[in-house]
Amino acid sequence: VREWVNKHPNRWGKTGQTLGEIGNFQYQAPVLLGVYGYSVWAQEEVLHDVMGSMLSAYTITGVSTILLKLAVNSDRPSDQWNNGHYGFPSFHTSSSFTIAAVLDEYYGGWVGLPAYALAGAIGFSRIDEQDHDLSDVVFGGALGFVIGKAVAGRHICGNSRLKFTSYIHPTDGTPGVACEARF
Repeated sequence: VREWVNKHPNRWGKTGQTLGEIGNFQYQAPVLLGVYGYSVWAQEEVLHDVMGSMLSAYTITGVSTILLKLAVNSDRPSDQWNNGHYGFPSFHTSSSFTIAAVLDEYYGGWVGLPAYALAGAIGFSRIDEQDHDLSDVVFGGALGFVIGKAVAGRHICGNSRLKFTSYIHPTDGTPGVACEARF
């Protein structure tokens, strides 16, 4: 994919750059905090609950993404950002999918599907702008989706369809994280 994009870069032109801006922390965080502040000011209980869940999921996703970037330190397709380091996973994609997953969990598909479409377009723009590889974007999207669904499910029901627990392999003692999904 990297080679193909090198031959056909920036196919979306300004649209790709705009989508990149929408997925940027500097734009997402103030909007989320502004809507949260509005929910407090207007005493909108439902919106306040949604935004509390959204900010929790966004924070967990952001910290997880940054820690993974530091641990993996993979190369980017170009060296225009961070000298070509810390590509995996894509923050733009993980944060956008977190927002979409929380909206989907609270409002259903009529809000969730367009939010997922926008998150997917933001992810694609990261590849098109040569900021990330396909694996960075796919993993970032999955990470954001899982965290958004888990946090929103926990806020809504006091319980989630996704459950994470620490895990130690019984034979070799390797530590890890186990994920349980109920369908």
